[in-house]
Order: sequence, then structure tokens, then C-alpha cells
Amino acid sequence: MQHILAFLCLLVCVKAHATLPVYPDIRAFVEGQAAGNPTPATNRIFVAFERRAGVVVPHRDGIKLEDVIKQSGLKTDEVFVFVFREKWTDKAGAQPGPVYDSRGAKVKVSEFVVRPLDAILLLDTPIN
Repeated sequence: MQHILAFLCLLVCVKAHATLPVYPDIRAFVEGQAAGNPTPATNRIFVAFERRAGVVVPHRDGIKLEDVIKQSGLKTDEVFVFVFREKWTDKAGAQPGPVYDSRGAKVKVSEFVVRPLDAILLLDTPIN
């Protein structure tokens, strides 16, 4: 009985903590979803919708985040957006996180310019 009570206490006391994926995980997921996409390999933007679906959007000079979201076919007005870069690392060589993070509020319009090979994660619900 004490073990059960201790386990229940742990379940109640431990806060679930969701973390963001890293660039290679998002890219691999989208490449698996869009395996037959004809866009040249060096000209792709990888877009994932909450790990349910993924598409490749062709890059063009000066393309803004808003345009990428529209071209991705997402059927919602506002989303939480995270943009990851392939070669974005900190001094220790680890990927510190997204280069664009809208964790504070959903995004409808953004002036953020997307680069080739960026990986974009779109979420309907916030993540801590």
C-alpha cells in the first residue's frame, strides 16, 4: 500500500515537461512525409505540423515566414511557430534551440525571413 501511495504522490507532484525537438528530428520527419517532393535538395524548407504531417516548401530569396505558412497549406489562422537552422549551434557545438520562437503568442503575420534548409515546427497548442 505504501508503494502505491508513493507512486500516486509522484504522479501528482511531477510536472510533465514538453520539450522542443531539434533540427535533425524535424527535418527527418518532413523528409519521410514528403519523400517524392521534386524540390531541389538545397532549396527546401521543411515544415512540420505538430508531428502529424510535414511538407517541403520551395525556398526563394526573401521569402517570409508568413509566405511559407501559406504555401504549406495549413488550415488555421494563427499558430505557434518555431524555426530551426541546420548550422545554428552555440559555442559548445550544441543546437541551443530555435532561431525564431513564438512561444509567447500565436503568429498570424511575421516579417521573419526564412533561409534554405530551415526546419519549421507549427503548433496549435503552446509548448513549455
